[in-house]
Amino acid sequence: MVGLGICVLTMIWGTIFTFTVYADRLATIFNLTQLQVSSIFSITTAVFLMVGGLFGVFAARFSLRPVLVIVGVGLIAAIVLLQIVNSYPGVVVVFSLLGITGGTAFTITVSLTPQWFDSYQGLATSLTMTGIGLGPLVLPFVWI
Repeated sequence: MVGLGICVLTMIWGTIFTFTVYADRLATIFNLTQLQVSSIFSITTAVFLMVGGLFGVFAARFSLRPVLVIVGVGLIAAIVLLQIVNSYPGVVVVFSLLGITGGTAFTITVSLTPQWFDSYQGLATSLTMTGIGLGPLVLPFVWI
């Protein structure tokens, strides 16, 4: 569970918070202004943080494993949709979906990890959280 959590957090935080690495390429491909590119990052981050916080309030009311499957499908959908959209509104929708699924996945990962361990819950959670730092550290080299 810890390894999966690290991978999930690395991909989510790395994709969202290394936005500036691929921002120029995004602007070129979709013919966007700097303001439009910046707004995509702002919207994605806002949605990520709001959904993560809101879902945290309701997380105790849902079985988290089925929600995690839905999140996985949403992340795959965002990747596929990014390949076919061709306009600014389409890119905003796709990155909003990335923010929604990312914020939800973060909350689920943080909630589920300690449940898998009888002892060393703090250690398991802290190791899982290394994905938050690994994403922005490693993924820029993937995008280049």
